[in-house]
Amino acid sequence: MSKLSRFDRRIIFLQAFFAIVAGGALTRAYHLQVNRYENFSSLSETQYLSEIKVPAWRGDILDRNGKKLATTSMVPSVCANPREVKDPVMTAKKLSNLLGVDQHRLVQRLSSKKYFIWVQRQISPELAERVMKLGLPGVRLTDELKRFYPNDHVASHVLGFTNIDGEGLEGLERGYESRLQGKPLVVNAYRNGRGKKSLAESIDEREARGSNLHLTLDLNIQEVAENALAKAVTQFSAKSAVAVAIEVDSGDVLAMASYPSFDPSKAGQAKAAHRRNRAVTDSYEPGSTMKPFVLAAALSNKSIDEQFEVFGEKGRYRVGRHTIRDTSPKEWMNLTTVIAKSSNIGIAKIGELLGREELYSTYRSLGFGERTNIGLSGEVAGILRPSKRWADIELATLSFGQGMTTNILQLASSYLALASDGAFRKPRLVRQIENSDGTVIDVPRNATRAVFKPDAVAAIRPMIQKAASPEGTGSAARISGFHVAGKTGTAQKVDPVMGGYSQELYVASFAGFLPVKNPRVVIAVAVDEPQEIHTGGKVAAPVFAEIGAAAMLQLGVAPDPSALHLTKSREPNQPSSTGLKRVTSALDRLKESIRPEGDLPSFKGLSLRQAVRKYAELGLSEELQIQGSGFVKKQIPKAGTKRGESTTLTLELRP
Repeated sequence: MSKLSRFDRRIIFLQAFFAIVAGGALTRAYHLQVNRYENFSSLSETQYLSEIKVPAWRGDILDRNGKKLATTSMVPSVCANPREVKDPVMTAKKLSNLLGVDQHRLVQRLSSKKYFIWVQRQISPELAERVMKLGLPGVRLTDELKRFYPNDHVASHVLGFTNIDGEGLEGLERGYESRLQGKPLVVNAYRNGRGKKSLAESIDEREARGSNLHLTLDLNIQEVAENALAKAVTQFSAKSAVAVAIEVDSGDVLAMASYPSFDPSKAGQAKAAHRRNRAVTDSYEPGSTMKPFVLAAALSNKSIDEQFEVFGEKGRYRVGRHTIRDTSPKEWMNLTTVIAKSSNIGIAKIGELLGREELYSTYRSLGFGERTNIGLSGEVAGILRPSKRWADIELATLSFGQGMTTNILQLASSYLALASDGAFRKPRLVRQIENSDGTVIDVPRNATRAVFKPDAVAAIRPMIQKAASPEGTGSAARISGFHVAGKTGTAQKVDPVMGGYSQELYVASFAGFLPVKNPRVVIAVAVDEPQEIHTGGKVAAPVFAEIGAAAMLQLGVAPDPSALHLTKSREPNQPSSTGLKRVTSALDRLKESIRPEGDLPSFKGLSLRQAVRKYAELGLSEELQIQGSGFVKKQIPKAGTKRGESTTLTLELRP
């Protein structure tokens, strides 16, 4: 073989070189594609996938008619990246002037090395727009979820409130935190070369939502109750007031109101005392509102009968070293007089016949001395000592509600036994829990337990109805068109300085139900430390009447022709001739169920009670619907419209 030329050797060398390079490239490619595929795939996802966070959306709280009491919406917040802020002093000054934040502190924070700080959270859209117009480097807007309470202070003590991060702190917001709070979601999104994102997986925003709470509260009744309490506190210069209304058949709480009140959207600005839900946190001696229970128990176990009479000792009765007094001294009294005139001596003697064990058992069966566990924090059980620890005088004083304590929710609940043939039922505040997927969990009503015999309750009702008559201590509780039964209470408070019962500090209360024949609602009211006038009949009974009238309207209970009173102050046996003709005419129309003819009158300017009375007296066929509280500002249909053209008459009230 001839020797290869120099040129040929170079060609062979180059071919070998390129073969080696190509082989190496193929080997590297194989290694990268096969052996390191997962590593590069992960790197690719890191570069082109990003996360989108879907915030937890807190569930709504609604009243029994579906009206929102608490809800959540997206609002803008101002934040900043201090590393991008060019002039911290100038930026802080402009933001401080616009947002009202502390300028010196903001300068310090904008001068930090952090990548993120909050400037002002949860501001209005209008204010957010003004911030962006400033064009400040490093300052941005971001969206946050904020809790809203559309009705301001209404039902604030029941609802409670959340902190700025949406965590429940008080009320139902705290008690049902695990149900209301949503679940934040994190989903993947692709990011293209321009930085735009598109979802890499499907997303169901419902998964981030918390459950909705459907309450038993009626917004309209609640608002009327709060306004009535505010009026009583103002009128009598009282320390506070509280009321609870409960539907008899279900045990559903229709209203739970306290005054003073607060706006849960601005809870941080409210005094701690104003945020107290006094319906469950505050206890007091119930006083004479306990007397009907003693009679019902004594009648139930046959300690006495309906014809029983008791000697009133002419107003002074000795029990050991103690003397019990009556403000209206009597000699012999029947049971109706004992209740109507609120005789301490009469009820103490009946309590002695009943016995301490039976009285204690009765009070415990009515829920005294234990929490209702209604789902609100801070609820107190009240005080009811075991009967074996009672002194002789305590059997007497406990018969008229001294020596024990209760909150107003317990008192209202206990009156369910008098309104429902002797059966007690614990109250309910939440009716349904609606999950984000649409499934609904019904919260069952609490079971009933028999406390009194039905015939004993039937005998008691006319007696406590008498207490709410012109001859009784609770005449101010009367409502035109409805027979009312109830009992006043005027309890002395313990003097915090001197000890013993104060001669100046009282709790005025009234508890009862309506209508008497077929009770629909139980209402209990307490006003703490009213000045000058301190009796339950003068202070608390009018509040009962306001709430009762609203409840009858909201529940659609038709007025009773036999209960059409003229005015609260005028005695029935001395009506004016004009008033008598008007009532007689209304009675005839209602009894004969004749549809009235003519035009609808004007209700504008009337208070709730005046409007109810006028509606009842006219015997209108239209179903009456009330919106709001205060005085009638608008009516639908308008005055002058022919009667019968509409099935409803809507009155819109405002303070």
